[in-house]
Amino acid sequence: RLDEAIREVNLARELDPLSLVVNTNVGWVLFMARRNDEAIAQYVKTLELNPGYVQAHTRLGDAYVRANRHRDAIAELTTVVRLTKDSASSRVALAQVSALAGHAADAVRLLNRALQERDDKYLSSGAIANAYVALGHDDKAFDWLERSYRERANNVAYLAVEPLYDRIRQQPRFRALVSAVGLP
Repeated sequence: RLDEAIREVNLARELDPLSLVVNTNVGWVLFMARRNDEAIAQYVKTLELNPGYVQAHTRLGDAYVRANRHRDAIAELTTVVRLTKDSASSRVALAQVSALAGHAADAVRLLNRALQERDDKYLSSGAIANAYVALGHDDKAFDWLERSYRERANNVAYLAVEPLYDRIRQQPRFRALVSAVGLP
């Protein structure tokens, strides 16, 4: 119900026009609705409010990679890595964007480095799954998606609309997961 979501998130922005979270979510809902150019413009506006807001940089990187603006996407996620002091989760996000930009070797290196830290630091199974989806490593992606379902990671709530999953959406394991979550 993306049209309704857009109306609701725009209402939230009207009520709190300086909220970084709300402004970023306006862009995110537009991104989920495949209105990528509008999403990019919204993320840029959000970053004008606060150039150091990590979530807006992360989401902007996702939107840039979908727009085939790969250098911009990698630059945004490199900024996220810097702003988060090289956190494992930011490296996995950079791995995802790098894979989508065609830099598989860099993506694998970043992902493996983050996975080595998983015992000591929290790293979302959903983020790992997304990196494997981006790499085209479907078996590993599905293993991690199923794990994220078991762990109740938040990415499973967006299975039906996340553009990253478009490539695998019709595969039986994905359809079974969507059904298990209870999404249409």
